[in-house]
Amino acid sequence: MFFLFVAGLIFLQFTVLGDINILAALVILAGLKKGIRQGLSAGCIIGSLAGIFSSYSFVFNVALYVILGLTAGAARSRMFYKETFFSEFLFCFTGVILFNGLVFILK
Repeated sequence: MFFLFVAGLIFLQFTVLGDINILAALVILAGLKKGIRQGLSAGCIIGSLAGIFSSYSFVFNVALYVILGLTAGAARSRMFYKETFFSEFLFCFTGVILFNGLVFILK
């Protein structure tokens, strides 16, 4: 079920929503909600699926999403933050900005 959900998001990401990075936000939320392991696994799964459908290198996509998931999971375990909508939105916004910055720099 999760695979179909992620595949549907990838389809939306690469067809309709070209400017909004839903996949990076999903990896960040998985890391923030569940920790380092879930952030790593979500980053690996979403990165490999995005690598299949993207024009970038496969390893490039997997590495960026895994780093993003690990960073979000580490932020959850190392920092104390009040879990509100605003803090999660702020983490997602900052993570997507950093992700797109890394894509721009390393591309």
